[in-house]
Amino acid sequence: MGESERRTQPRFPDTTRVQLNHIATDRDIPARCRDLSRSGMYLHVPANTPVQAGQAVRLTLGLVACEHLCDLSEQELVATIARVDREALLAEGMVGIGVHFDGAAAS
Repeated sequence: MGESERRTQPRFPDTTRVQLNHIATDRDIPARCRDLSRSGMYLHVPANTPVQAGQAVRLTLGLVACEHLCDLSEQELVATIARVDREALLAEGMVGIGVHFDGAAAS
């Protein structure tokens, strides 16, 4: 519940493909967006992805279908992992991560 209270931007469902670069390992990882806002996104990554809260990632978004955020399509964004949701493994077979964009996307 506290997570939703900190959000300052509305979130929109979106399933765009995302290429995640895990900066700590310089590993490129395919991911799938679940929801998106100007300040961040929630996405699913493969179960073996070595992610932790506080790590920096680079995200290259595919075509964003949401008309409110379509200007983010095919953009590279730097973000910080805010949370890791391993419970998504049970339902989705993937790890869920919430990221907060660093800088330009929020403007």
